[in-house]
Amino acid sequence: MPFQCCSSRDVIRLVLAGCALIGFGFTIHYNLQRFHLQRVHQELNDRVGLLKIDDPKQVAVMGIPFLPEEIPPGVQKAHVWKFRVYCPSKFDGRSRTYRGLIRPDSPYSAGGSSGGLFGGGNQEPEEITSMVSMVKSDGQWTICYRQGGGSSSFSASDELGLDDINELLVEPIVEPGQTRVFNANEAICLFRIRHKEEAVDRSGKPQPGLYQGFAAYLFSQQIEQPFDDWAKGNIETLEEGLR
Repeated sequence: MPFQCCSSRDVIRLVLAGCALIGFGFTIHYNLQRFHLQRVHQELNDRVGLLKIDDPKQVAVMGIPFLPEEIPPGVQKAHVWKFRVYCPSKFDGRSRTYRGLIRPDSPYSAGGSSGGLFGGGNQEPEEITSMVSMVKSDGQWTICYRQGGGSSSFSASDELGLDDINELLVEPIVEPGQTRVFNANEAICLFRIRHKEEAVDRSGKPQPGLYQGFAAYLFSQQIEQPFDDWAKGNIETLEEGLR
């Protein structure tokens, strides 16, 4: 059979067809890669919390889901709330925890105790993870608060009633996947859990405005003194101390 040479037009068509096939292959590869990256991004968002910062001078708090497989073996029950916190430069975060008789709208605590954690004096913006965990092991509930690399823990009182947590008022600052922003001079109550009814003393007399509970606050070192005055009841509001 005699050999037939392709015309220049046929060659161009073959070249174009080959380019189209190559382009189609690259498109499929690119779409698969994009799908994979989107899935990885979502997994990171679910596990770690990826914050979108619109104003670098404000504090941003995002709720992070806590996965069941993160609970260690041997734990009878566990309730955990995690937060990803963006701190602007020189925020130098401070934390205070309060337990016992607390108020629903301030850090004031009566007849209970408090604890504190301190930041490292961040000169640059930073992100930290804060976590409140309530764990029952060997029949005893323990409450732990962590901020960055520091932590504090204590045994929960029977009066708090963590076995019936659905009967308590649980108030995380945000739910998982949600984000809220705050001014750097605000006191942020990251988490509060308390009874729904006011506390009573030993004689059964109500304690107005006081509830059995636990609360964790985050604030800047720059407002530490007015915050402590507010927590001690020396001033009615934080704003009063900032004037």
